[in-house]
Amino acid sequence: MSDENIYILDVEDKGRIYLSKEIMKKLAIVSGHKIKLEIQDQSAILSRHQIKDPFQEAKNKKKVEFSDLFEKQKKQKEQANKTFEERVKEKHTFREEDKRDFWD
Repeated sequence: MSDENIYILDVEDKGRIYLSKEIMKKLAIVSGHKIKLEIQDQSAILSRHQIKDPFQEAKNKKKVEFSDLFEKQKKQKEQANKTFEERVKEKHTFREEDKRDFWD
């Protein structure tokens, strides 16, 4: 491993470290970017934090049509009605404490 990619930085007040222009250029970061510090045992790895582009993700996301949403809602309602009808047909038993005069 060559020493050209090793930098010794001073830790200043409140734990601050300053990156030289050379380091920032190698990491392709500018003021305002975020960096990631990964700690492994007694070592630390500093790298540029990559943030996913939310606009690109939204662009690539599958578009949902209203007709698809209405169809899904219709199926959910049908399933709920079917479940309700099945539960109504079940035999229900009353416990003594369910009777009106039990607590009087």
